[in-house]
Amino acid sequence: MSGATRIRLHHLTFVDEGDEVLVGRPDTEAYAVLPVDGADLLRQLQDHTIPEAVAWYEQAYQETPDIESFLDDLRELGFIHELDSDSDSDSDNNNDSDNASAPPPPPVRLHRLAKAVFSAPAWLLYTALATTAVAVLVTVPQVRPGPSRVFFAGTLWLVPFVLVAVEIPLIYLHEMFHVLAGRRLGAASRISIGHRLYFVVFQTTLTGIYSVPRRKRVFPFLAGMVSDILVFSALILFAAADRTDAGTPGLPGRIAIAAAYFTALRFLWQFLIFMETDVHHVLATVLGRTDLRGLTQTYLRSLLRPRAERPAMTERDRAVLRWFGPLTVACVTAAMAFGLYSLVRVLSTYTTQLTHGFGAGAGTGRFWDSTFSVFFVVGQFVLAGVLAARDRRARQKGLPQ
Repeated sequence: MSGATRIRLHHLTFVDEGDEVLVGRPDTEAYAVLPVDGADLLRQLQDHTIPEAVAWYEQAYQETPDIESFLDDLRELGFIHELDSDSDSDSDNNNDSDNASAPPPPPVRLHRLAKAVFSAPAWLLYTALATTAVAVLVTVPQVRPGPSRVFFAGTLWLVPFVLVAVEIPLIYLHEMFHVLAGRRLGAASRISIGHRLYFVVFQTTLTGIYSVPRRKRVFPFLAGMVSDILVFSALILFAAADRTDAGTPGLPGRIAIAAAYFTALRFLWQFLIFMETDVHHVLATVLGRTDLRGLTQTYLRSLLRPRAERPAMTERDRAVLRWFGPLTVACVTAAMAFGLYSLVRVLSTYTTQLTHGFGAGAGTGRFWDSTFSVFFVVGQFVLAGVLAARDRRARQKGLPQ
């Protein structure tokens, strides 16, 4: 690398973040936080030869940069597209196109759809939908979700299968709103499918949004919760439209109410900010801290040590923890309290129906329905335990899971 006179860089983005600059290559989602002088040197390398960039830096900062080490770091990050040596023809040395950065990547897919989904007319429609749903909840008590509404049918074993079939697409829609919000900004974003134990999970990668200013990164993290509000509103309105002459919802309406209840739980789940939920990422973005959970855990563990052995913390970290700690306690307490209340109510209703089913006598349809339901519920925990033990053994042996 010592013989290099100029470099050709990939398309890079520069986002000023106070005393630092976040430099990234969006197409590979590689990012690095550089001091201002390092970012300035990198900008010079985009349009000038290496000796010219070094000379500029020496004049601007009154010191000589370690250019060899700097170029090594750029290469490891994948920022360098080409590195030309002194053996190139002299006629190329003055060619600006050789020194310019590579052209920006093509527009992301679904960019137009993303702009339409979050356009002004769309927001007017979303507002009308949510407002109407609130009015229906106030005036039509038959469609209000609750723990007892989870059991929409008299057949117990049918309930979890139907709800899983309904909830999986709704969870995917939640993640898709994150993706579209990112692509609306022109940032790369995608959904991947994985599993936790035997549960299918969708995971959204939004690394591309670090190519835009921090204030524009907030909404992509909130977009999933917007989806939950819209889904909840649509389900309530559907249940209201499905009512019979007596005012009670039919089977499709009851399924919608049960799904709306779990959608509301999913919305509240986002406030468990110690679990890196949507709200956690919003707060981390606003505060400029990428690892709020790690910061909080470090602080809490330090309280168990003698004061002299506690790790040093910056004043900024202390300022964040002064209000983030109480906020975490408040959010987690509220979410856990509601979750515990819901669990108790659901288990109470489930136990009551089981009792009635077993009380109907052996051999009856309700008896076998209750029996199959118990095996299904217990079987889930047994399967989860077996898979967890298998994964633990695989980790211990270093095998793929």
